[in-house]
Amino acid sequence: MSKRLFSLTVKSTVMAVLVLVLTTSAFSVANVQAAGDAVRSQAVILVAQNDVLNVRKGAGVNYAIVDRLDPHAVNITLVGKEKMVNGSRWVKIRRSAGGVGWVNARYLTETVTPAEFCADAKVTTLLANFKTALTKQDGALLAALVSPAHGLNVTYLRTGKTITYTPALARWVFTSTYAANWGTHPASGLEVKGSFHQEVLPKILDVVSNPNTSATCNNPATGPKNYQFYWPFQYGNINYYALLKPGTPGVDLDWRTWLVGVEYVNGQPYLFSLLQLFWEP
Repeated sequence: MSKRLFSLTVKSTVMAVLVLVLTTSAFSVANVQAAGDAVRSQAVILVAQNDVLNVRKGAGVNYAIVDRLDPHAVNITLVGKEKMVNGSRWVKIRRSAGGVGWVNARYLTETVTPAEFCADAKVTTLLANFKTALTKQDGALLAALVSPAHGLNVTYLRTGKTITYTPALARWVFTSTYAANWGTHPASGLEVKGSFHQEVLPKILDVVSNPNTSATCNNPATGPKNYQFYWPFQYGNINYYALLKPGTPGVDLDWRTWLVGVEYVNGQPYLFSLLQLFWEP
C-alpha cells in the first residue's frame, strides 16, 4: 500500500548575534515530559556497540552501578522521579531483575516499534512540514519540528562529524554564517567547512524537491555504491525514512539519499537526525 508524502512516493518496508557551540554530541536534555502526560516505555540510544548504559543506585555518576542496560534495550519503565545533576537529567527506572535504579536520560528515547512508526500519519505530516520549512527557509517552523530532547543531529558526510542543532539553534540555520567542520570529503580528501545554509541545505533541497524522490521506511535505500552502509548502531532504536533521489538514467551515480531519523517525545514525532549518502569515488 502506498500514500503521498510531500509529493514523494512512499513505500512501506542560525545576521543575529550568534554565540553558540555546535558540538559533536547531543546537548543536555531538558525536562520535556509534561505533567500528567502518560509516560511511554523507554529505549536505549546513543550507546556504542561495545558499551552498556549503566544503571546507578542514585542520580549521578558518583553512585554505585546496580545494573547495566544493553545498547538496544527497549521497554524500560520510568517510575516517575527525575533529578537534574550537573546539567544532566537523570530518571528513575524499574530494573528487570527487580528494584529500581537511575540512568542519564540523554541515553533514552520513547519506545516505538517499526510497524507503529511506518504506519503513523503524524510522521507523514512531520516530513511534509520539514519540506515546507526547508523550501521556505522558515527557521521558526524548523525549530518546532526538532526534537526538544536530543536536537537535530546532522551528519553531512557518511564518515564525517555529527553536528547537533538544538531547537533554539535550528531557528537560525537559514541565516547563520557559522562555518561548521563537517569532516573530510571522500573524493577531495579536504575538510569540508561551511554553514548549514551553504553546505547542507542545497543538498537536502536537491532531494526533497525532486519529483522522482522516493521515501522508504526503515530501509537505507540508495543508488549504486562501493561501500556498505548500515543505520548507525547507536541509533538502533530510532526509526527513520530514507529519501532517495535516483540517479539520472545513463549516469546513475548522481543519486543522493538523506536518512531522516525521528524520535517521539510525549507521543509526538520530532526530527532527530539527518544523514547523507551519495556515490563516493
